Amino acid sequence: MSASSDAPSETPASASAPGRLGDDDLDQAVTRVEQELGRLFARIRIGWREAAATVHPDLQPLGYQVLTSIATGKATSAGAIIERLQTDKSAVSRQVRQLEQLGLVESVPDPEDRRARVLVAT
Repeated sequence: MSASSDAPSETPASASAPGRLGDDDLDQAVTRVEQELGRLFARIRIGWREAAATVHPDLQPLGYQVLTSIATGKATSAGAIIERLQTDKSAVSRQVRQLEQLGLVESVPDPEDRRARVLVAT
């Protein structure tokens, strides 16, 4: 009898190690995490919508995010808002225009560079 016939059969580490998930268990765990993240993101979107409505009934959730970015000083130019919110230029432009029309934001000369403009909450 050879030594190899006495050795136990080898199984993949993921199937034999205690505490490790098999492929089906891992797929189910990933699906549960995705579902929970979906619920979390939905709650966040609802929160933004409700917060926007408390500021002004016509304010959209993205407009609220733009406004809070400006009001907190985290983004005071269109370029900084685009970068911060990871959205496109046209969407930010529309939101800034609406915020200006609602009297929530104004564009003023940048004190550091008079050629540029910055956005400030009113």
